[in-house]
Amino acid sequence: MNPGLFIFRELVSAMRVKSGALFLSMIVLIFLFLGVFSCFFILGTPENTGSVHTASSEEITVYLSPQITTAAIQQLYQSLLERNDVASVIYAFAEELPTDHLGGAFLVRAADQNKLASLTAELKRTPGVTDVVAPARAASFSGIKLSSPERIGLLIGLLVSGLSSLFVARAAFMELLRGFSSEIKLLRLSGTPERAIQIPVAFLGLATGLLAGIILFIVIYVLHVSASSGALLTAAAGLLDRSRVLAAGLLSLFLGVLMGALSGVLGASLLSKFQD
Repeated sequence: MNPGLFIFRELVSAMRVKSGALFLSMIVLIFLFLGVFSCFFILGTPENTGSVHTASSEEITVYLSPQITTAAIQQLYQSLLERNDVASVIYAFAEELPTDHLGGAFLVRAADQNKLASLTAELKRTPGVTDVVAPARAASFSGIKLSSPERIGLLIGLLVSGLSSLFVARAAFMELLRGFSSEIKLLRLSGTPERAIQIPVAFLGLATGLLAGIILFIVIYVLHVSASSGALLTAAAGLLDRSRVLAAGLLSLFLGVLMGALSGVLGASLLSKFQD
């Protein structure tokens, strides 16, 4: 067996309740650090709009007249659901729409994007409909606004979570190496190079950062899918932009590996405290 792999396996098996809890806390803190970092990409409100509902790239916004009756709204809602070219319909109240629209609106998801034009044209001719906007393009990098206080708050959160993760990483490695100290002495007595001991320790830190990055990548993807189906707050409009979601996921994954590697190097430097 490869000596580095053997040492890494023994290092993991030497983990106890306290050191395991510290490493779990380290993963959580790195995850929070990456989460705050990804917020720079996915948080923010679309510019030039004050709506609570943000239509996805496959949705048609059908604005209704304020004079339309409740019965007519229900009838139109049922007729839209019965159409083969409509996948889903969501009703938005007037209070949830921009101030220049006094009536409610339907957010209509087309079953086939190739039929968006014909569906839009037909909806415009529907009695009680004042305007139809389709498709509402997903927010882009330049179309999402993040206020200065929000940026400052995220920067503070990034700094606090990053430093906290390194602080906990030091405590976790110290606790683990303390329980592994007898094995470290035997390895040194057997002539094992110091570098051969340091690499598995550093790799353990890298693995924790990679795990946190993978978890965050999955979470961002799930949120993106949820946002694309209409379950989205305006404050997270970046979730509709695939380029933003991909950038946030990949950069967070890279940053997770970087933070894990930094934690691992910090842990490897602690080996000097366990000299004979």
